[in-house]
Amino acid sequence: MVSLMQIRVDSELKKQADALFQDLGLDTSTAVRMFLKQALNKQALPFKVSKAKKDDFYNEENVRILKKGYKNLLAGKGFVKELIDE
Repeated sequence: MVSLMQIRVDSELKKQADALFQDLGLDTSTAVRMFLKQALNKQALPFKVSKAKKDDFYNEENVRILKKGYKNLLAGKGFVKELIDE
């Protein structure tokens, strides 16, 4: 028995995927079936999923500088000049 599966994707994504799979000698439906079979075989996604890159602005050094700048502002010393001199 065969079931119909429909998904919605951006037109440009579909166009690029169709072109890629055609270059690989596949159609998109076959590629999706391969993905599903591999996911079932591995009981996981068949590829590594990267985590979103963490915003590194609030690293230890920047937090230290921000805290010192805040203390300088409260003390009336200014923020930028004291930090640039450092």
